[in-house]
Amino acid sequence: DETARGMLGISAKVSTAKPNPDSRDERAVIYVYTRDWADEADVMRVRERLRDLGFVERLGYKRNIETYRGEYSEEGRKVTYYSA
Repeated sequence: DETARGMLGISAKVSTAKPNPDSRDERAVIYVYTRDWADEADVMRVRERLRDLGFVERLGYKRNIETYRGEYSEEGRKVTYYSA
């Protein structure tokens, strides 16, 4: 609803609760896509809206380029572009 009303990014998705043998942990993941990763004001606006909706855990922002390259968090390696 928030995405459809233009309050969040351009689209969103949620990881399923089904067991996944390829998953490295049990965390649920919510993805909110923004139009332009370099538009920091918009990224922070979306972050603040998520906070308003009650999200209290750390929020990270990873660009699609890292995903396409197969780059994921590893100990000592940072792939999150924005974090708060």
